[in-house]
Amino acid sequence: MDPILKAALGKPARTFTAVRGELPDGAAPLRLLNGGQAVIAGETYLGRDDRFGAIDKISPISDGVKSEATTASLVLRTATAEAIEVLANPRTQGAPITITQGAIDTDTGGVFGVELLFRGEINYAVLVADEETRAVRVELITEEARALEPNDERRLSHSFHQSVWPGELGLVHVTGVTQKDFWRIRKPSVSYSGGGGRPGGGHFDGGMAHLF
Repeated sequence: MDPILKAALGKPARTFTAVRGELPDGAAPLRLLNGGQAVIAGETYLGRDDRFGAIDKISPISDGVKSEATTASLVLRTATAEAIEVLANPRTQGAPITITQGAIDTDTGGVFGVELLFRGEINYAVLVADEETRAVRVELITEEARALEPNDERRLSHSFHQSVWPGELGLVHVTGVTQKDFWRIRKPSVSYSGGGGRPGGGHFDGGMAHLF
């Protein structure tokens, strides 16, 4: 936690969580606060927006470990049909989103101790509705999570590189691209049961040859 924010908790101050999003196609930016109003870095954040409604909940945010990455979700309550259409538009996927927390001095209204909780992008949005309320759940994702998605169709080769960036010759003379590169996981050990003799390039121990 930011030291200034931590110190603020012992003073007459109110903490807040703010959501900032840049949406495509000229749509109005998303600037929401979990209650009240505040000016953060020169931008006005509202507790309720005429189009996007209000923040209903934000999922707990924690750092990813090993083969996991940080993700989050955001629920906006009473969002308008226009807002739902914008958030669910395929063009919105990848739009940058940041979530911050900080404190507001209750005497002066000044904002201080702002720290970043999450930096990522919109993955997809889902309408959540019942007889009484209507909300939209926005699933957020990070670049690290994108990197961990299955990508069996991708190849580190000149032909695949050309299919994505035609005319870019960065891999035209690259060799050894068929070798496996283990990322974020331990390289699996290779072993086999053997009878006798000493296999080249390894060591023999009790009938089990270990290759390196």
